Amino acid sequence: ILMNSNSGNSHYDALQASLEVRPGSGLPGVLHDMTLLANYTYSKAMLEVAQNGSSGITDVGSSNGSGMSYYNPGQFAFDRGPANYNHTHVLTLSYVWPLPSFRRASSRWVQGVLGGWGWSGILTAESGDSMTPGAGEDISRSGIGADRVNFVGTPGQEGAGAHANSTSCSSSVKFCVPFLNTSLFALPPVGQFGNIGAGAITGPGGWNYDTGLIKNFYPSSAHENLRIQIRGEFFNALNHPWFGDPNLSLVGSNFGRITSQANTERQIQLAMKVFF
Repeated sequence: ILMNSNSGNSHYDALQASLEVRPGSGLPGVLHDMTLLANYTYSKAMLEVAQNGSSGITDVGSSNGSGMSYYNPGQFAFDRGPANYNHTHVLTLSYVWPLPSFRRASSRWVQGVLGGWGWSGILTAESGDSMTPGAGEDISRSGIGADRVNFVGTPGQEGAGAHANSTSCSSSVKFCVPFLNTSLFALPPVGQFGNIGAGAITGPGGWNYDTGLIKNFYPSSAHENLRIQIRGEFFNALNHPWFGDPNLSLVGSNFGRITSQANTERQIQLAMKVFF
């Protein structure tokens, strides 16, 4: 008899802070019309009972949501740990800044060149997520196929020590960044599930900055409702790579190495609008 249970148990604690500055709220000079919004979260998300992907449905017989069967008495302790969506620090900063218009300047050159500009941007920064390196093989012979690795280093090396790696990368991928010290991990003995805790390794953090510039032109002083706007939007404007998680399968050829990027390369989008 198989029983399906759409179930799980998680725990989340956080300190959340936000700052909002509205236009005309007292900023001096040219900052007077700026809109600013900043949010920061310091948090920890824990999974007490693992869930199966997005559906959360698990089978008592196969236990797809866990690497260990439900009838195993060690299953609760095996699954308990930081969730894979756990990010200790998350900061988001956004702004919209209409620059001085110079509409009343006596020189049309000053109005046309210096006036009508606007600047906006979004900065996002996060610490790394929680990761669980897997064996990549059914070492436990449970039939589930979600066994973990054995951590063979010394206590304390699960953190920064596990991130010191001089191992070269494969030349067959677009780019490759060594991240884990692969010598600290090994396959468990046959019949075991692996001793590393759930979410024991912290992945790479990163940041991304998107920005946009707009320029408004007023071609006719007699028709103030006629406006031409040129926009330039820059995604990952500084072309700074935000690396994805490394390969977490011990039997994989690129175990412990990052071969993907969480954000895109710099992208530029241009547009023109006419308002009338």
